[in-house]
Parts: sequence; C-alpha cells; structure tokens
Amino acid sequence: MIRRIPTATTLVLCMLALAGGALGAQAARGALGQPASLSFAAAREVRLSHYAGAMVAGTFNGGTRADLAIIDLTPAHAASTTATIVRDLHGQFRPVRAPRIPQYSAAIATADLDRDGRLDLVVGTRDNAAHLLADTTSVLLGRGNGTFGVSRAFPIGTEWDSATPLLLADVSGDHRADLVTASRHKLVVLLGRDGGTFAARRMYVIDAAGWVHTLALADVNGDGRPDVVAGSWEYDGGSTPVGAISVLLNDGHGRFGPAVTTTTGDLLPTGLALADLDRDGERDLVVNDDVDLVDNGGGPNHAAVVVYHGNGDGTFSQTHEYDLSELGSGGIVLRDLDGDGVRDAVVAQNGGFDVLPGDGAGGFGSPITFSHAHWTGAATLAVADYNGDGRLDVAVSDAKTLSVFLNTTPADAP
Repeated sequence: MIRRIPTATTLVLCMLALAGGALGAQAARGALGQPASLSFAAAREVRLSHYAGAMVAGTFNGGTRADLAIIDLTPAHAASTTATIVRDLHGQFRPVRAPRIPQYSAAIATADLDRDGRLDLVVGTRDNAAHLLADTTSVLLGRGNGTFGVSRAFPIGTEWDSATPLLLADVSGDHRADLVTASRHKLVVLLGRDGGTFAARRMYVIDAAGWVHTLALADVNGDGRPDVVAGSWEYDGGSTPVGAISVLLNDGHGRFGPAVTTTTGDLLPTGLALADLDRDGERDLVVNDDVDLVDNGGGPNHAAVVVYHGNGDGTFSQTHEYDLSELGSGGIVLRDLDGDGVRDAVVAQNGGFDVLPGDGAGGFGSPITFSHAHWTGAATLAVADYNGDGRLDVAVSDAKTLSVFLNTTPADAP
C-alpha cells in the first residue's frame, strides 16, 4: 500500500548535489468564524473564441494594469493557435489582440528577452500534424503596444509534455532570461542570447523512473542562484503512480548538478511554488497534490496542499497538509492577496479558486472558496493587478470563458 511520507521525515533532496458557484461579491470568513478581510467582486467574464489553455499576466501595453495572454486553441483538426490578449477597457475585460502561432500550443510565459524594456512571449508548441513530435518553443517579441512580432522557433525536446510549465529566469548570471522546462524525465535548459534568441538546449536527467509534471525555480541553498525543484510521477509496474520531488542545484553558469530525488508516496505533485513562508530567510516548498486518479488508472482522488519547511541547504521537512475544497487544475500561486505582508496560497479549482491565507509562521489557514458558474478543471490561473488599483486580482478560465475576480479587500485591512 502506498503511503504518504511521515510528517517528520526530511526530504533529503540535495545532499548529492551539494557534494557534487456563487456569483456576486464574496467576502471570506476565517476558519475560526472571525470575519476575514479578503474579498472579491463578482467574476467578470470574457467569452473566448475556441478553447482556452494556459495563460500568463503581464503589462504588454505598458502602464500599471496587467493584461492576460491566453492560449486560445483552434479546433482540434487545425495545427495552429492564437495568443489572445485580454485587457481591462473602462471596467470591462475584452479581447484586443490575437497573435497567430503556426503550431499547436499549450504553455506560455513572458519576460523581456531582448532587454528592450518590452515584455515578450514564449510559447511551448507541438507540431501535431501527421502526429509528428517536433516540440519547440516559439518566441514572439513584444512591440510595447500589445502587439507582437512573427514567432521564431527553438527546439525543446523530442517529447515535451504540454502540461509542463515554461519558466523564464536568469540561471546563468548574464542578466538574460533563460528558458527552463522538462521533456519526459529530463530538465531542458535553453540559455538566452542577444535579440531574444536561445542557444542550443542542455538536458539533465531529473528522475529516470518518472515523468516530470511540474517545475519551480528559486534559490533553495542560499547561494543567490536559482535552483530547480521538480515534481514527477513514477510508475513501477502498477496503475497507481508514486510521487517524487527532485532538486538540481545551479552552478551559477546555467549548468545544474545531479538531481537528488525523494519519493513522496501517494503525494503526487501537480503544482509547485516556493517562497519564504515563515520569514526565516529560507525558501519553503508548497506542493499541490491535486489528482483525479479515478480517471488516471484508479485509486482515491487527492486534493490537498502540502507545505515543506526549507532548511536552507536544499533540503526540506514536511510540516503541514491542508485539504482543498475540490479537485482543480493543479496550478498554485503564492502571493500576498490581502496586503498583510504574508504570502497566501491561491489554487485553481473546478468552480473557481481556493485561497489559503498565510499565517506568517510557515502555514496557512483553512481554504476559502471563491466560486463562479463554470468548470475550470483544465485551466490555469494567473494572479496580477488587472485594474490598476494596487490590489492583486485572480483570473481563472474554463474551456471557453475567462473569469476575472477583482480584489475588493479594503486597503487598510489588517
């Protein structure tokens, strides 16, 4: 029988590397029945033309209000995609631009790749015509007015999982954004070059026995370099997978040391996030275990968030586990939604999203659910200030509808 690892067990992840639906305004109530300050207005909805995939927030048109770039899939028989840009126009959210991408796309990220002060888009693409596996990333350079140039493709790997995120960060220390993703059981790194281009890919084994589902980047050993934390699923002859978490330490030049992997039993990572939750100066790890196993080979469904305390040397110790209201998409974001200086956890759910308020001591309060009338199980979420009022809002989507929840938390809330 597969079991979760004991609470006191330490994830020895880096020792080897070190050696080498309610609509309307919604106000939350805390777990102890005390009124909480966090509140959101009724969801503002945007109808999308085809099928919404991943999305990312960014100020693509300048200013202080974030826009949303959403992968809008064309019908299944067509191997092309649009990246629909959604913006707040006088209190109403509307699609305003739709850059064309020649391949089928499923992941998206943003950064200023060519260092011109304008945000660019990076889209993970698959050429699914004739069932070919020509997996690439397409770069669309931003013009600063919400439009983008013609896409340019760079190889990722032979089998890139469209559910694996694309991460952009300077991992080589040259002040250029680099691309980090995964192909099956391998880490894929494309170092950034001048003009928004990438060098040839480098690949590192993460978990030879598994398939990587999620990645996160952060300095986990205190040397100032972003390291990789990966969550994978391992299949050992049975229908029910076993979870695993790996860490690969960055050498400061865009190369990563050997992964050290620890299995996590029936905790199956579908989303990872890293932040200093207890304000001790070390990054803590939050794992979203959000899996519909009934539709994936049997076993009980999981819907929980698990917190691991960062020890500052690249290892983690499990501390807390929190059940979620229902299954969702696996996406998790750590941001301060109520302005109290403490990171909260935001998790996409089938009918909206859950917020787990941070307690400042490394844990969270009970989940607070904000709902709408649509199913969002296959969607991602994006947290940003979409109306320019200084508060972080939450966007989630279902197959054809984007829902934006504007944050109405009072500015002087405790």
